[in-house]
Amino acid sequence: MFSFDLPTVQVPTCHLSLEGDIRFDPPIYEQRYATVIQVLEHPDFESKLKKIVEFGCSEMRLLWLLRRTKGIEHIVEVDVDEETLLMYKNRAAPIVSDHIVSRETPLRIEVFKGSIDVSSEYLKNTDAVIGIEIIEHLYPEVLENVPYNVFGFIQPKIALFSTPNSDFNVLFRPLPNGFRHYDHKFEWSQQQFKDWALNICERFPNYRVAIFGVGEAPQDSPELGPVSQFALFVRNDVYGLPLTTDIEDVPADLNPDTAYKEIYAVDFPMRHDDRTLDQKIWDEASFFINQYRTFEMYHNTERLIYQIPFDKILEAIEPVSNSADDLRRVLLENDQVIEDGFVVVPEDDPNRMQGRWSGDSDSNYDDYDYYDRDQDDDDNNVSNGNCHNNDEENAAAEHEEEECWD
Repeated sequence: MFSFDLPTVQVPTCHLSLEGDIRFDPPIYEQRYATVIQVLEHPDFESKLKKIVEFGCSEMRLLWLLRRTKGIEHIVEVDVDEETLLMYKNRAAPIVSDHIVSRETPLRIEVFKGSIDVSSEYLKNTDAVIGIEIIEHLYPEVLENVPYNVFGFIQPKIALFSTPNSDFNVLFRPLPNGFRHYDHKFEWSQQQFKDWALNICERFPNYRVAIFGVGEAPQDSPELGPVSQFALFVRNDVYGLPLTTDIEDVPADLNPDTAYKEIYAVDFPMRHDDRTLDQKIWDEASFFINQYRTFEMYHNTERLIYQIPFDKILEAIEPVSNSADDLRRVLLENDQVIEDGFVVVPEDDPNRMQGRWSGDSDSNYDDYDYYDRDQDDDDNNVSNGNCHNNDEENAAAEHEEEECWD
């Protein structure tokens, strides 16, 4: 085992409702989703996780976050319930803002009917496997085969599983089956989950595991542990450690009765930007300089000029470059005046600077569209709201209510 640190919430998220039931704020399913994204974006895995497979994706609610996670270029959503996948497959499709503001990197999303214990060519070259609250829904024979598929066939760089912690159940009013959900086949204590994870590492020694959780128990019952427990398996070479066995290309299961069935696949719009770095810096800088020319605070009425702080422009172009030397060089090459830490622009400049906003014919960025970064999230929110019909919204509301404690 190894220790894996994630940012922790400093305020209690567990409380009692008016009816005396345990509730979490934010809801525990949101905390699980946030934990997944924190793991994928962790500095230890930066630029290493391109292809993600999510098993048990169901309504594909996590996909909304995965598709916006930096560095991910290929997402495979897998579930055994074809009817549910058909109902929610549109959640994998690009929304309006994906067409207005094209990505700078590729993204392909594929949705398959398939089982977590069955190998498939579609699962090869996967960097991260995600299984959130799925193993407790599996029958014993399926659960037994999961490690062989995930760690023997797929052999990802990381694998992340979560499952309910049965130690916590003393605070719940269980269903008649004794579990938190009618479809659960079992629920494990903290020790049982730890034993399962360590057993996998013994059988597949290329992996180490870290165990943590979300939804901490009330302060007077810390021994109960978190309501939902996670196991993060990391392949040794990710941390620069030697592999015990070589990574081999294992043949996939060719049984037609269990073969994966494609439900939906899409490649997202992508911006093709062939500009040099200097062109990008100039296009960004010229846009913001022209924008700041409208700010009275930068207007020097005595000299009839605008004095725009150099550091302000450097901050504005940070998504392209944070090099002050490069910015200064590019500005000077484009006949801009820099004095005492300011870019000096005449009040009435008949040769307004050419940049991406004006369609400068000297720059090779015809496919590069400017957008207001501050407006992007609002556009996405509006688009997201228009993507669901009333039936989907009602189903989502029921799902959220169920997941508040599952």
